[in-house]
Order: sequence, then structure tokens, then C-alpha cells
Amino acid sequence: MIATTSYVVIDQHWEYYEKWGAGAPRDSLAGIWEVESTDPRWRLVGISRFGWAVIDADDGRRRFQATREGDVVTLVEAGAETEDTIKLTVEELENGKLVLSGDVSATLTPVRGRYTLLLDRGFRWVNEFPFNR
Repeated sequence: MIATTSYVVIDQHWEYYEKWGAGAPRDSLAGIWEVESTDPRWRLVGISRFGWAVIDADDGRRRFQATREGDVVTLVEAGAETEDTIKLTVEELENGKLVLSGDVSATLTPVRGRYTLLLDRGFRWVNEFPFNR
């Protein structure tokens, strides 16, 4: 009885780990992107693997719920009185850049360095050694 219960608990945790945790497949859109050219003046675009996107533009920061079906990404503004929807077609280039077309035209380049330090080194609630940088 205890072995069966333990197996079920471990199996459920493993399933969640593979779906939501560090073992989940990483979407090629997930990350922080610098915008090279666009119609409305966007500077940075951050896309999480959990379906959220943040766009840092000249007129402020906007948050969206992102859904992806193949090459089509739909962004629905979160918390707005009017639901602003942006439909984009994504083309992934071999050099790691993304080309967006549709309601907005833009070229995205992955950001390295100061924005990704926490993600690259791994987040820890308790640090054994200080990370003074």
C-alpha cells in the first residue's frame, strides 16, 4: 500500500516536472528579445514558456497572454478594458533571429548579457556563496 502510494506521488510529480518544471521542453520563442525594426516603436520583448509576453515600448510596458499554434502567435492584452489582440506569424532564421509579420512587422534578436544573468546562472533562494556582481 505504501509502495503504491509512493509510486503514484512520484509519478505525478515527475509528470508536473516534465510539463511545467525545468524538464519541460523550451519553446524557441521563450526568452528576452531586442527589437531591431518595427512599426510601433518596441524596444524589448520578453516571452515566457508559460504563455506570457511583456512588450517594453516607447509608450510604456504592456503585458499579454501569448498562445502559439504552429507559426502563428496570438497576443491578447492582459488586464485592459478593451482586449487588444495582436496576431503574428513567426519565422525563425538560422542565425537565431525571429522575423515577425502580421499586425506588427519586426525583427527580434536574442539578448545576451545583463538581462539574462539570473537565468543563465540558475536561480537559487539560498546562495552558499555570495554572488557580488
